[in-house]
Amino acid sequence: MKQAVVLLIALLVVTSLRAQTRHDSDSTKPEAERPASDAHSFMELFSKLERDVALAAQKQDRDFLDLTVAPEFVERDATDPDHLIPRTDWIPNSLRDYNLDPLSIHSLVIRAFLGTAIVSFAQRPKASQAADHSANYYFVVDVWEPNHGKWQLTSRFLSPVPVGPERGHP
Repeated sequence: MKQAVVLLIALLVVTSLRAQTRHDSDSTKPEAERPASDAHSFMELFSKLERDVALAAQKQDRDFLDLTVAPEFVERDATDPDHLIPRTDWIPNSLRDYNLDPLSIHSLVIRAFLGTAIVSFAQRPKASQAADHSANYYFVVDVWEPNHGKWQLTSRFLSPVPVGPERGHP
């Protein structure tokens, strides 16, 4: 009986040390290599979520978008604010026509309160379109809400920011 107790205590200590070692090695990974679920701050979390949504659209990863975009999602565009784009149209359209560079998200600002996060940022068109001076940068405002323990994109507002020689690049 005494040996069983000692063995049990030794097993618990070893298990605890292994878990701590694994946690320490995960926390030393560079920020870019950690998944969004292991983010250490809201800035890191939502930077990763926004990048991951953009990459999923670019890579045509419908499974990721189905999990990350909330059923009640709607997009509004400043160029046609009366036309709401529901999730059922937005996902297939984004998979087909995504024209923003997933890695060009900049000027990110996050405001989180009462279980909601408002994330705003600027995003450039893909390099293939960037040379076209009629191509727009976009100012994007996303609303994220937690659902079943994970953040989901519930709405998006897009506003084109014209660029040109007189305005420069945002």
